[in-house]
Amino acid sequence: MPPSNALGGVTRFERCLVDVEKWMRASRLRLNACKTNILWLRSKHIIDNLSVQEVKVVSSTITTVTSARNLGVVIDSRLTTSDHVAAVCRAGYYRLRQLRLTVKSLPADAAKTLIQAFISYRLDYCNAAVCGITETLL
Repeated sequence: MPPSNALGGVTRFERCLVDVEKWMRASRLRLNACKTNILWLRSKHIIDNLSVQEVKVVSSTITTVTSARNLGVVIDSRLTTSDHVAAVCRAGYYRLRQLRLTVKSLPADAAKTLIQAFISYRLDYCNAAVCGITETLL
């Protein structure tokens, strides 16, 4: 949708969400507006010029965000991987800090294996999302 028609697109999206919520209620499910994120996918210049910053989701109003997490992958509004790489690094450092005390009580080989398992898991999870990553982010 062109940026000039953002308000019309948001209106159609809100009506669609009402229909989704009705279907979910009929299926004994619930649309949790507190866990819902709205993300514009455009260039930074166009997003800065959009007048629509809030979207009505059923009975709540959700403010648009610049990045959102879905199944462990962080997606930002410009579809770069910088936010995802930062989240993976944070998770890796967090695990290393947690393991610091445990590793001291293990033999060196066991400690290396444990650390490699935790860090490899973080790096390998959804690694297809970082396919073609820039050298700087790598």
